[in-house]
Amino acid sequence: ANVTIHGGTFISNEGNSAAGGNAVMIQDAASTVNIYGGDFSNASGPEGSLCAAAGLKIYGGSFDTWNYDNYLAEGKVVSKNEERYVVADAVVINTKTNKHYGTLQAAIDEAKAGETIKLLGDIAEKGTEVEAGSGEFFVQILDKEVTIDLGGHTFTGSFYLNSGAKLSIDNGSIVSLEGNASSCIESVGGSIVLGDKLNAHSNIRHTIRVKGGTAVINGGTY
Repeated sequence: ANVTIHGGTFISNEGNSAAGGNAVMIQDAASTVNIYGGDFSNASGPEGSLCAAAGLKIYGGSFDTWNYDNYLAEGKVVSKNEERYVVADAVVINTKTNKHYGTLQAAIDEAKAGETIKLLGDIAEKGTEVEAGSGEFFVQILDKEVTIDLGGHTFTGSFYLNSGAKLSIDNGSIVSLEGNASSCIESVGGSIVLGDKLNAHSNIRHTIRVKGGTAVINGGTY
């Protein structure tokens, strides 16, 4: 059988013990099931909303539990959104490991020196406050070396570096978020290297703010 699901709500019957009460059960390994959307839940217990076989591919949708990494389609990622697991397009890739990510912060957190993080499209990411109550939100680079290729795209948000961090960034645009009292890049003792194909614009404060450390500007527009 070949089945494609684009939407709808799939909930197993409460008290149904068959296959752990899965909302969708795929028993035939020769079958092909493609899920592009829909909400999937198991009302009977923790077994999961899907009982998967080899022919399953997940391109989208939301799920009450998640243990389906092996069935994610290429270029898709899963993230926890309140009480649901949501599958969506990846926005960032680590070009060395070829791992996709749903947020720039997640990619930075896992990156190692010598690896490059590349944007796959325009993205906006608020980040978190470095200092509670400051109103300044950043994607944070802490105690590591990070290289970012914007891929010709626009990142809307701000970066923060501490004294142990280094950021090399080029090939696209940075625009600070409206209403965020942050610079595009703020470094407190860190090291910044800006490429000649970088365009940066702050809607509120400094475009690049350096409090100690170093900044090398190889060109670009600010």
